[in-house]
Amino acid sequence: MPNPLIKKYAKQTGKSVDELEKIWDECKAIVTKSEGKEYKYFYPTVVKIFKNKLGMNENFITLHDYELCEELVNG
Repeated sequence: MPNPLIKKYAKQTGKSVDELEKIWDECKAIVTKSEGKEYKYFYPTVVKIFKNKLGMNENFITLHDYELCEELVNG
């Protein structure tokens, strides 16, 4: 099941959820390889890379996105 962040960006970008899930998995792999899954800012970093890959080149994530990351971490 796609996470709420993927659904949000699918609507914003017009890309399919499946396409964004593949990009999301790539971003997670990048951060896992470079920092490890236990990295304190794992999901915020994944979101930043994800947004950059979608052409949203932002230097930060929004509070709402951060809260969605917290949901991913805490269930």
